[in-house]
Amino acid sequence: MSSTLPERSKEQLARFAEAVVGDLTAPVVVIDHTLNILAASTGFARLLADQTPPHGRQLLQIDNSRWDIPELRRALEDVLPKRRSFNDIPVTDSGGHAWFLSGRVLPTGEHAELISLSFEEKAITERTAAQLEHDEGEEVEDLATEILATLREPMLVLGLDHRVKMANVAFYRLFRVSREDVIGRTLGELGNGQWDIPALRDQLETVLQREHSFEDFEVEHEFQEIGQRTMLLNARRIDHLRLVLLAMEDVTERRRLEQQQRMVTAELAHRLKNILAVVQSVANRTKATSVEDFRSALIGRVKALAVAHGVLVEAQWRDGDLRVLIEQLLAPHFAEGGGKRIALDGPRVGLSAEQATGFALIVHELATNASKYGALSNPEGRVDVSWRVASDRLRFEWAEIGGPKVAGASAKGFGTTLIERTASYQFGGTAELFFEASGLRCHLDLPLAR
Repeated sequence: MSSTLPERSKEQLARFAEAVVGDLTAPVVVIDHTLNILAASTGFARLLADQTPPHGRQLLQIDNSRWDIPELRRALEDVLPKRRSFNDIPVTDSGGHAWFLSGRVLPTGEHAELISLSFEEKAITERTAAQLEHDEGEEVEDLATEILATLREPMLVLGLDHRVKMANVAFYRLFRVSREDVIGRTLGELGNGQWDIPALRDQLETVLQREHSFEDFEVEHEFQEIGQRTMLLNARRIDHLRLVLLAMEDVTERRRLEQQQRMVTAELAHRLKNILAVVQSVANRTKATSVEDFRSALIGRVKALAVAHGVLVEAQWRDGDLRVLIEQLLAPHFAEGGGKRIALDGPRVGLSAEQATGFALIVHELATNASKYGALSNPEGRVDVSWRVASDRLRFEWAEIGGPKVAGASAKGFGTTLIERTASYQFGGTAELFFEASGLRCHLDLPLAR
């Protein structure tokens, strides 16, 4: 901070300050960082017993050092280095008069620090607040009540002792209380003590003593009459009436949705991680004699995984329907005329996400094998697919009839190995494949997750 102001800058600022505050009837004075007075309102001049113009003089020295008081010194020491404001500090001058003093740093655009100080006679302010408290028939309270009534958010008007002066209809309606339950009580006494929160008391004291407002203070409580709620509180001080407005917003549903969104996001991240792990495993386990064969096999298996996850999405990640999964996996074969040659028989069975992806790979391998080498590779073959549930176990049967004859010893390849490993490692069950003269028969015995 510079020790002195350039003369031209000081003169310009003084003229500007005088133009702004000079004609004000309220006591206002503008000082620089050395506490020299640059401008004073006519209301401030009237306060002085010494008729010497205050311009250019030290604030703490004028009028027989009337304002050389510890409270003012402490306030200015806080404002000047931190560029902050203060409001309604109670002070008593050397003549015994009580005041509320407010100060604010002025944005001058210069390196200089200018401060505006306003003086409000304490007795007049207290009478105004008392009038608002006691004279309910007065127009000012009627107007305030009407304004509060138009607000949709619950709101309280508090005194400096935290007692409720007013409450709007939205507050009464939300908390299901009456005027008798609220007016005249301290905030901490309302309801079942839901507002008796040390952190909230500290916030209100901060508003009363230092800051002008606070926003988005969150309260979560089991409120009397309405149950568990989450509230956001916003407070603002009304300086000239010595009151505090306390507005409330019920964000219970918003917080619930945010929590649900976080859970969904975490679940999706978990599932995505699992999907990528499964894709990596499938890619590592896919064997082929050529790049094209590898590409075709891998794409087919990844598509089967996509079908499984599509079924799970439709079920909102609850149990995916086994029949729907099989129908969608076999849809290309139905489209190729297999609809009359593929029979499905079984009850509704719910599969977990892990089971659905594993089962999709198994059915895909069976269908691909049937299309290339088995019953669906000629017009005469057919496939019977059936399943039953007994003792929390799924018994699944895939039976091909009328396809080309298969030599059992040469039929077992990677697809067969994938089916057996998936049934064993992913389900903890068993897979049996029989290469019979009439066609492939696969029997699965899988535990169902509960």
